[in-house]
Amino acid sequence: MSKSIGRKSIFVTGAASGIGKATAKLFADRSWFVGLYDIDETGLKTLVQEIGEENCVWKKLDVRSREDWAAGMEHFSEATGSKLDVLFNNAGIARHGWFEAISGEDNDLMVDINVKGVLNGVGAVVGASDTARVTAGFPCWLKTNETSTNVTAPSYSGSTPTGASQVWKTFGTPTAFTETMLKATMQECYESGGEPSMLMVGPFNKTAVSAFSGIASSRYNVDGAEPSVIIGAADIYVSDFGNLSVVPNRFFTSVIDAGSGSLMNNWAFLIDPDEVKIASLRPYTIESLAKTGDADKRMALREWGLQVNNKAAHGGIAGITPAQLC
Repeated sequence: MSKSIGRKSIFVTGAASGIGKATAKLFADRSWFVGLYDIDETGLKTLVQEIGEENCVWKKLDVRSREDWAAGMEHFSEATGSKLDVLFNNAGIARHGWFEAISGEDNDLMVDINVKGVLNGVGAVVGASDTARVTAGFPCWLKTNETSTNVTAPSYSGSTPTGASQVWKTFGTPTAFTETMLKATMQECYESGGEPSMLMVGPFNKTAVSAFSGIASSRYNVDGAEPSVIIGAADIYVSDFGNLSVVPNRFFTSVIDAGSGSLMNNWAFLIDPDEVKIASLRPYTIESLAKTGDADKRMALREWGLQVNNKAAHGGIAGITPAQLC
């Protein structure tokens, strides 16, 4: 698949002929990366030869189908790193003549393509009004720098997790979190150029980290205190490739074993805080609502998601035991 590699990008429907084709050629001539979408695959292939395979991607898309739109946006996002500068929602048809001479089927087709098709495209890009927009969760980014047992890691192509390929699958029987797993994953991060400084684990695996044999001593003398202090926890793990602050997270979500339906699997994340942040999809606003009696009503709105700047900066350990198994 061709890639946009920093170029501006445009998504064109009805690209195989007419205005759509002319628009695609114009933007390609001006060094834009072009997504070509139409039901006419033969026309699309001809256009690709005209503007050059390195300048575009193409896929069959019927604008009447929301499923086609979702697949098309996923396809385009893989080539552009989820960047879209312009949507040219152009696909359309016309039927000419006296109204009574045009069949009801043709009228339905014009509405389906020229009206519903446009709305489907807008919904695919900005999100339908009845569906909240979502961003991939942190585990979805971890197709590399990961250590897992009896688990299938994400398999998306390109730089951005989209669609079903972003999901961790087939969680099997969980295994105990070990220091060997942590060392192997930390080394993978380092070899990929990453420098994680945080190890985030669930409560049970926080105690597992504290039991790692790498801790040199369980007792030390505190200045000014007569008795020695027993160390029962590890808050910093010193590895060969950098120090990790061990952070427990009581809100970690466990995954049910797909086989037995009863055993739970958990995670351990190696995180570089400089390479992950909250992405603001819609800024914080206050909206006035209809007044009821003497009561003034307001609605607070904010839309946000996860932004991962560099997936290679982080690591993950999947399919580990979330609690003591009986």
